[in-house]
Amino acid sequence: MSRPPRALTTLLVLAACMLASPRPTSSGPRSAPDATRVSAPGLSAPASVITDRWGIPHVRAANLDDLYYAWGWVSARDRLWQMVWTRTAGDGQTHHWLGNDALRADAGAQLFRLRERAHALWERDRSDPAVRTALEHYAAGINAWIESCRRHERAWPPELTRLKLVPEDWLPEDSYLVLLGFGITLDLDLPELSEARAVADGGADWAAKRRRFEDAWIYDTIPDSAAARLWGAHAAPRSRSAATVAPLPEPTLAAAARALEMFPRHDPEGADRASDEFVVGAKRTASGKPVLANDPHLGLATPGPLYVLHV
Repeated sequence: MSRPPRALTTLLVLAACMLASPRPTSSGPRSAPDATRVSAPGLSAPASVITDRWGIPHVRAANLDDLYYAWGWVSARDRLWQMVWTRTAGDGQTHHWLGNDALRADAGAQLFRLRERAHALWERDRSDPAVRTALEHYAAGINAWIESCRRHERAWPPELTRLKLVPEDWLPEDSYLVLLGFGITLDLDLPELSEARAVADGGADWAAKRRRFEDAWIYDTIPDSAAARLWGAHAAPRSRSAATVAPLPEPTLAAAARALEMFPRHDPEGADRASDEFVVGAKRTASGKPVLANDPHLGLATPGPLYVLHV
């Protein structure tokens, strides 16, 4: 089986899998895998979906077209409500459900014209057979699950039931819409606005001086004194003779200096800012292994926003 294009796989992973996390269980991991055989008019041969004890689906199909179909099918099975919700948020229409509390977020989605941009991207990319076929089969798998709910063969998610909502079919461009929405959530930053507020509150001189207190917030590494205290003196770095390092050629050093001048060490607009990370020591984890985690810039949710799926 040939591999799908990297860009297409990335699109589906971000736009679909982040929405389709495993269904929560009340009693922890499953005692045994849950095997499902998927047969539908859109498949050239039956596909298999095995959900392991940790809720991770493993999808196997005869070819790529069937694989994308089954991928969409299991995504809708596990997280149809979250997919409908995120699509509606991208359209700026959640205020129909949440009222005035959602107007600000909906206005942002409409301001950035996410639906219009998603449609334009799909119209551009659908001329590529690999992209068109994959996204159309993925959407067909989602719609197969939706149709089975409409025929009362499957149960709607409880959120849709409470809203008395029958969702429309999933369109290929909806995957672009979700991707653009996550792009806004993860990457949108307007430092000019925060800088203007800081200048307005304290003056330009105060805003400039404030940064001298922000430079030492993050350690690039564990201080040598802390490493020695935790693991002994042997943890201190060994001295290294300068003779063991070959000097860089002068033209290379000069080019590097010119490059550094183009990119100041401290961006006045705040582009050098980072997010937060945390570490849990091995003695505090169930596995006995240390854990390093960083902030994915996504809101906390149950189930969580990230999804593991094996295809």
